[in-house]
Order: sequence, then C-alpha cells, then structure tokens
Amino acid sequence: MKLPSKKLITTGLLLIPLFLLAVYTFNGGRMQSKNKRISVSKLKLSTPTDTINEIASYIEEGDMETALTKINELLKDPNIPNSKGLPLLVLAAEKNDTELVATLLQLGANPNFAAVGSGESALMKAAANDNFAMVQVLVNANS
Repeated sequence: MKLPSKKLITTGLLLIPLFLLAVYTFNGGRMQSKNKRISVSKLKLSTPTDTINEIASYIEEGDMETALTKINELLKDPNIPNSKGLPLLVLAAEKNDTELVATLLQLGANPNFAAVGSGESALMKAAANDNFAMVQVLVNANS
C-alpha cells in the first residue's frame, strides 16, 4: 500500500478551510438559529462622551434623580469630561449637590480633575457655593 505524498496531504489540508468557507457562504452565513436574530433598528450605539453628555444634561436641568439613575446604569468612567470639557464631579459641585458628588467619588471620580476651559475643580466650586459639607467630602476623598 502506497502512502499519499506530502504534497497531496498539504494540498488537502489547505483545501479544508476553503471548503468550510464555501459551506458557510452557501449557507448565507447563518450558523445560528433563526430565533436569535437581532433587530438593527433596536440597537443603540453611543460613545462614552454621549453618555456623559446625557447625564450632564440631567444635572444641568436639576433632575438629579434621573442623573443618579443614569450614573448607576450607564456610567463606565466618571472622569471623562462632557463635550464642553466639564467633568461630572465639577458639574455636580457647581449645582451644589453633595449626594451626587459623594456618589461620583465612590464610583472613582478624581477630585483633582478640573474643567478644561476654566481650570476650576469641584473643590473650588464647593468653596464658591459656601458648601462646607461638600468641601469636607472632597478634601477627605483627596487624602
């Protein structure tokens, strides 16, 4: 009995992926069941900045309850500034909301980050609002 040559074996091994690709293509790329289709119209794609902008808009409108809900549901990085260069922590301090500031700090917001344009930090905003409790929370977070 004569064994196949190395060239024949190599050629055969190279043809297997091509055969699998042809089967996959002929099958229309549908290897999963038809019940698992995803409706593209229901997909929502957003960037981290989109998420920050959405939360910032709730804070600016004074809707802190919705802002807190969105923070807990969507926020991945509390240190990303919104499209205006304003970190959420600075915005929360500007709006004089100690609970929101504390929540953002617990999620990892950096108390040293400042607004891009003005250079004002959350601590500066809290001091400007004469909010000693918030100043204390921010100073304790920084140590």
